[in-house]
Amino acid sequence: MNNIKIIRLQDDSDIICSIEEIRDGEYVLSDPMYFEMQTKGVATHIIMDFYLPVQLVEKNEVVMKEKDIVFKVTPSDSFAEYYMNSVESFKKMKPEGDFEEETQEQLRERIKELITEAFMEMDPEEKVIH
Repeated sequence: MNNIKIIRLQDDSDIICSIEEIRDGEYVLSDPMYFEMQTKGVATHIIMDFYLPVQLVEKNEVVMKEKDIVFKVTPSDSFAEYYMNSVESFKKMKPEGDFEEETQEQLRERIKELITEAFMEMDPEEKVIH
């Protein structure tokens, strides 16, 4: 879990991914996902989406130069676990290359359902992220 990082990119977007330095100043980001926190009343929800068009790429990873990264931080254990559960759920969603028949909206709805399931499986004390 120590190679899972939250990364702020130069365009001010935040992603969470598994990261590994492959050369001096170059990193491979595996299973990168955008995330956004939304607060409604006292509840905080995390919205996650693919960083890459996973339906169109062979591997869900990208090589990024250090100059494109503003900072890297280690997520809390609960958020890292939530991310890993989400990635595993997405991988089980459909066999590779079998996305063509679904619309983007249908995929987004299925992703939301899987994220909600992963969130519900978390320890109740860890569901609120500060």
